[in-house]
Amino acid sequence: MPARYKTIEDLLDIESELKEKIKNEEDQSYYQLISVYRSLYRRISKERNNDYRDSLPQIKNKLIHHLVVHGTYLKTVYQQDDYTAERTLEEALSLDENLPIANYRLGFLKYKQKDFARALLYFQNALTWQESEDNLNYKMNEQQLYNCHLYLSNCGLFIAKEAQENLDKLHYDSAKLPNYELSPLFELLSTNEEYLRGHEYCFITEGEKKYCSQERCHMYREETRNTVVLDFAQRELSLYFNGQRISLSKNQAEILRNFMLESTSDHPLVRHDFSDIISVYKETGEVKKNTFTQNVNRITNKLKADGMPEMLTNKNVKDETGYFFNPKYPYIILHRNDDSLLID
Repeated sequence: MPARYKTIEDLLDIESELKEKIKNEEDQSYYQLISVYRSLYRRISKERNNDYRDSLPQIKNKLIHHLVVHGTYLKTVYQQDDYTAERTLEEALSLDENLPIANYRLGFLKYKQKDFARALLYFQNALTWQESEDNLNYKMNEQQLYNCHLYLSNCGLFIAKEAQENLDKLHYDSAKLPNYELSPLFELLSTNEEYLRGHEYCFITEGEKKYCSQERCHMYREETRNTVVLDFAQRELSLYFNGQRISLSKNQAEILRNFMLESTSDHPLVRHDFSDIISVYKETGEVKKNTFTQNVNRITNKLKADGMPEMLTNKNVKDETGYFFNPKYPYIILHRNDDSLLID
C-alpha cells in the first residue's frame, strides 16, 4: 500500500524500519524514506487537531535534509542524476526558500542547460539567503559563494549577448540607437568562464585543497598511480587504484572520505565520529557498535573482493573499536564544487 494511504502511526513505524535498514545498509535507497516524510508532512499539515502537530517542524526539516543531500541519488545510491536532483531541490525550496545551497545548485544545473534567465534568479536567491542567520547547515562555502557571484555575472552577460545578437538580426536605423561597446563585457565573460571551468571541481589530498577543471579531474582519475582516488565528481561514485575501479554507495563513499580526512594512527575514528552519516538525519542518538562495525566491514570486504588493498586498519580506543586510513596509501578526493557532502 502506498505511503499516502497509511495512518500516521503506520508511517512512523515505517520510518523507524527504513532508518534501521539504511543504517545497516540492508536497503540504501532513500526514496521510500522521503516518501514517508512527504506523506507525514502533508497528513499532519492537513489535520490541525492531532497529537502529532508539534512534530511537524522536525518532520519538515528531515524532509528538506534528505531532498537536498540525497535527492541526487534517488534513482540509485551509486549514481547521481541531475534531473532527479533538480526536482528534489525544487521541492525543498517549495518547503523553505531560505536554502542558499539548494538555490546555488539549481542555478548551477540551469547554467549547464544554458537557461541563463532562470539560473540568474537562483543565483540571486542564493546570495540573498546567504545573508540570513537561519538554516546555517545550508550555507554556501567560501568557494561556492565566490563562484555564485561569477555565475550571476555571467548569466547577465550571456543574456545581454543573446539580446545583442537578436538585435543585430533586426532591420533598424542604427543611427538612432546608441553605439554600445560590448567587447569589454564579452572579454569579461570569457575570463569568468575560464575561471569557472578551472574551479568547477575540488581536489583534496592530505594537507592540500585546491580546485581544478573537468579535464584535470579526468587526468587525476586515470593517470595517478599508487594513490587511492575517491571520486564524487562523476555520475557514478567510484574508488580508483592503479587502474582498478569499484563502485561505492553514497554512504560508503562518505565514510571513506571521513576516514581519509580525519583519521590517523594516533587518532582512529570511532562510531560517534560517523553519527551524521550512519544515523540518517543528524540525530543525537547513539550509533550502535555493531551498526558501525557492520558498515566498516562491508566496505573492507568490498575492497578485498575487488582486489583493492587493505585501506582501513582497526585499533582499540578506550574499549571502542576505532579505524584509521592506512597512511601507506596517498589519497585524492574529487568532487564537484556544487556538491553537498554530509561532513564538511
